[in-house]
Order: sequence, then C-alpha cells, then structure tokens
Amino acid sequence: MLLRLDRLESYLREDSANDSLLAEAFTTALRCAAWDRAEFHVRHARALWPESLAWALRETDGALARGDMEGARQLLVGLQAKPNAPRPFADAVLHNLAFIDFQGQRPADCVQCLASRMEAAVAPAKPGDAQTPAALDVLWLRALHHAGEVERAVLWALAREQGGGLVPEAAGV
Repeated sequence: MLLRLDRLESYLREDSANDSLLAEAFTTALRCAAWDRAEFHVRHARALWPESLAWALRETDGALARGDMEGARQLLVGLQAKPNAPRPFADAVLHNLAFIDFQGQRPADCVQCLASRMEAAVAPAKPGDAQTPAALDVLWLRALHHAGEVERAVLWALAREQGGGLVPEAAGV
C-alpha cells in the first residue's frame, strides 16, 4: 500500500492540482496510517479549493482516522454551521458527529444528535425528506439499542419498512 502511495505522489509532482489524484493519495495515506502525508494532501487541496465541501469533510475524516475525536468534532461543528449545505453533505457531517458520541460510548448523546433528522425521515414533511443514507439508519438503530431504547428502534424500523424505506443494512441491525 505504501508503494501505491509513493506512486500516486510521484504523479502528483507532475499534476499537483488534479483533484481526483489528490483524493486518491489522501485516502491511500489514511489507509496506510501515513498521517503526515494525508495531512499534507488535505492542506494542499484546501489551499487550492478553500470552499470545497468535499475537502472540508476529508479533513474531518483525517482527524477521525487519527483518533482525534475532539479535533474532528470542532471541525464538524464548524461545517454544520455552513448555510445552504447540500443534504448529502449535511447528513455526512451529522453522521460523523453522532459517530463520535457512539464511539465515545455515549449512545444517548448519539441518539439525541440524530433524533430530529431520523424521526423526520419516518414522517417526512415533504416528498424527498425521508431519504437518509444507510449509514445514518444503521448508526441510529445501533445507538437506540445501546441506549436501551429497543422499543423506539423497533417502532422506527417498522414505520420505515411500511413506507418502503428500510434499507437491508438497517434491517440487519
């Protein structure tokens, strides 16, 4: 894997503003636990594209991968405050914030973090609001289980299933 990272970085020396190549090098560096190299790539990309939501989220991914939960939380709270963020971006930020609570063995905090989004997904105010990523559904159900709210989890899953929106990953939980 380190050889792959070396090769990607050699390509970047020739094409340093290639977004796809930078993203691949960043991801590979994370997989290799090459934190300094991953940080270099995210800083380089953030300098090239300071308004990029994708790179802002990758920066938080780097903090999470390093185990810097408090640093990741601070970055995510800042991203959560971005106005008019697209729904997939907002959902990813919400998931990561809730994941920090879950990993920190605070399932009740995780539930509280996710509650308004997940409960709105069962009874949407308007069409399209019900769609949540499978990762959010799974984290929601796991957090409810760990918080001792099994009945709430079952009721949510049944309501979601009746609406045709219970994904297999969540059904497995």
